Amino acid sequence: MPEEPLRLYVNRRLMLPDRSPIPLLYPFFGIPAKAAAPYTSNAHRLHGFSPRYFRMVEDARMTDFVVVPQEYRTLAANYPETLQQIYDEARAARKPLLIDDTGDVHGPPTPPDSVVLRVDDYRFAPHERGIVIPLAVEDFVETYCEGKFVPREKAGELSVGFVGWAKLTLQQHTRNFVKEIPLRLRALSDSRYHAMEKGVIWRRRALAALERTTGIRTNVLVRETFGGRTDTLPGDPKKIRQEFVDNLRESDYSLCVRGDANISYRFYETLSMGRIPLFLDTECVLPLEDKIDYRSFCVFVDWRDVDSIGERLKAFHASLSEGQFKAMQEKAREAFVQYLRLDSFSPYLAEYLMHKASEHSGHPGV
Repeated sequence: MPEEPLRLYVNRRLMLPDRSPIPLLYPFFGIPAKAAAPYTSNAHRLHGFSPRYFRMVEDARMTDFVVVPQEYRTLAANYPETLQQIYDEARAARKPLLIDDTGDVHGPPTPPDSVVLRVDDYRFAPHERGIVIPLAVEDFVETYCEGKFVPREKAGELSVGFVGWAKLTLQQHTRNFVKEIPLRLRALSDSRYHAMEKGVIWRRRALAALERTTGIRTNVLVRETFGGRTDTLPGDPKKIRQEFVDNLRESDYSLCVRGDANISYRFYETLSMGRIPLFLDTECVLPLEDKIDYRSFCVFVDWRDVDSIGERLKAFHASLSEGQFKAMQEKAREAFVQYLRLDSFSPYLAEYLMHKASEHSGHPGV
């Protein structure tokens, strides 16, 4: 773990008054009030990035990184002059840039002398300067289970849970098909690009395969919208959230499939509850893969095998003893608490960034 906090510099005069800071800066600028996204806000409030491993400095020459303090994609699209001023200041101080590009849709290419925070990536086309960080999710055991983790018993018919968006209207399907034509053409020469297709399509196929597999009980609630924001939910947000929590608690496995980004909020939420993800792997890169043995507590099924996901899960579950089934749940919970909750991830992020800053030392700047 780093002996000293990572030094971050922000030119406050260049921050836009109507835009939120990036989450890494919440400990120093405060968590913005986002009434429509209470679960993410709560995750940052209780277990966000730890200020123990980061500190702000007032002089760009004394920092490890010059930080682009607000959403990169928005700045690049709408405020390029502001972004250029940040670049110029980093170049003058001979310091690398730290950029947050963690949205579902990424911004344009980043400068060569930068490190880019992302929540997703693809193994066959990784971002050369990116580091994958966890999504901010609530600690479900603490928030919804009074701090008591109770693993499920291996008994009876195995169950798979899912609550979320898994269907498109004809209009949405048509619009998505047209949008993905360039992607499908690219996949003619490299089939791996099919993994980039919209997550809701993969969810629908996975659920269909599970539902036609005998010996599996599907515990499924299909929503017509994404459930992370209360203003998009079709009903009482508290009731809908409780249904989501109960679904995780009452299922042996939780189906986790990418969204618009190549990662799933449900994946991290499943780990926080101490349940086993049934993870459809669309060429995903996960945080700290050099430290975390994900296969010791997750069931991975390659996207090419989506139509046999039920049979593969059934065979895997049959191979587990009662003790192994419980141990996987314990390891899932342990991985979340020790590595993937943002406060626990903070020292690993700081350590990685310190290494990158030391590599940069003496280079001419961005």
